[in-house]
Amino acid sequence: MRPHSFSARVSRYFALLFALSIAAVMCAWYFGVPALGLTGEWQRHVTGAVQLLEQGADYQQSLLTQRIKERRGDLLVLAENEVVARALQRPGEVTQATVEVTLERLLRAYPDHYRYLQILDPGSGEVRFSTSASQIGRRLLAAETLRAMGEPGVHEMIRLLPDAGGGGWRLPCYARCMR
Repeated sequence: MRPHSFSARVSRYFALLFALSIAAVMCAWYFGVPALGLTGEWQRHVTGAVQLLEQGADYQQSLLTQRIKERRGDLLVLAENEVVARALQRPGEVTQATVEVTLERLLRAYPDHYRYLQILDPGSGEVRFSTSASQIGRRLLAAETLRAMGEPGVHEMIRLLPDAGGGGWRLPCYARCMR
């Protein structure tokens, strides 16, 4: 058989066409054919990954929403506490220790939710009552946060505050106005 015979050329063309058709089928399978409405395997993987990310984000969002609602309930109970209300309205009438006991009860009830609890003076931003004695008298909130809390219609807000213990961590601060 000669290298340039008719049968050799036909065999080569057939092998080349077969390889090209296999490559075309593989490309159509992997990338899809949008004109025919066929999605490829690559797009299915991307769609699956996006769906997993969306599910994770939805779960995180629902978890965060649930935790904020729980903290809102905890702080509403604290805001309506008779001892705390009296301490804020008439500072000399209720002692620091009495308010600390009230705050520590909430801290003991939810030890994994709070590091410490503080009640701030809305005018100056200083800590008036706290479960951590070293925090009392410290100015905690920045001026812009105090202004934002003082605006009409603002009853509660969530901010990130730097950790007083160092380390650069930012702690979520859930503030509720007790007017």
